[in-house]
Amino acid sequence: MDKTVWLRMLQPDIVVFLIPIVAIVAGASIKIVKMVHAHNERITMIQHGMHPDYPPENDEINKTQ
Repeated sequence: MDKTVWLRMLQPDIVVFLIPIVAIVAGASIKIVKMVHAHNERITMIQHGMHPDYPPENDEINKTQ
């Protein structure tokens, strides 16, 4: 790409529109990564025989403290 193309993209008229677009894309990407991580964690719990919706029992809480 030409240097003039980058300079045109950095003009204030264009940057005003790029900042919200980049923020929305970044926010959506972070949310998707968090959702995938939570899903994978839930699947792993199920594979290990745990019920992901039940809270840990009191004995398990006391052992970790």
